[in-house]
Amino acid sequence: LLGAAYVNLANRKVLPIAGVVITPNDDVRLELLYPEGKVAWRVNPGRDHERWMYVSGSFFGRTWNINRSSGVNDDVTYSDWRVGFGIESHLQTRAVWYLEVGAALGRKLEYESHVGDYDPGTTGFLRGGFYY
Repeated sequence: LLGAAYVNLANRKVLPIAGVVITPNDDVRLELLYPEGKVAWRVNPGRDHERWMYVSGSFFGRTWNINRSSGVNDDVTYSDWRVGFGIESHLQTRAVWYLEVGAALGRKLEYESHVGDYDPGTTGFLRGGFYY
C-alpha cells in the first residue's frame, strides 16, 4: 500500500501511508503499515463468527485552536504512539465488535507558542467498539 492521509496536525498536514498486508494463511493476517499496523491471528472460527486476537501499533495526533485566558489564540497539538492487544469478533452479518487494552507512549502536548508544552508520560487505555 502507498498513499497519504490528510490529518489535523499543526506541524504536519499529510501523513504518508505505506506498508504491506500479508495473509500467509487463513488464520494469520499481517498488516505491516505506517501509521497504523496490526498482526492478527484467528483463534476461534465458529459457524456464525470468527474470533481474532491481535497486537496493534499506531500513531495518533490532533491539533485544536484554543483561546487562552489572556485572549490570545493558540494552537495545541496532542500526539502519542499506541500499542495494544485486542480481540475482535467478525459476525456472519459482516458486523465486527472489538475490545482492546494498551498503552499510549511518547505523549506530547505542544502549543504553537510553546507556552505550557507538556509531556504527560505513558498511560493505559481500554477501548471497544462496533462497526459494520
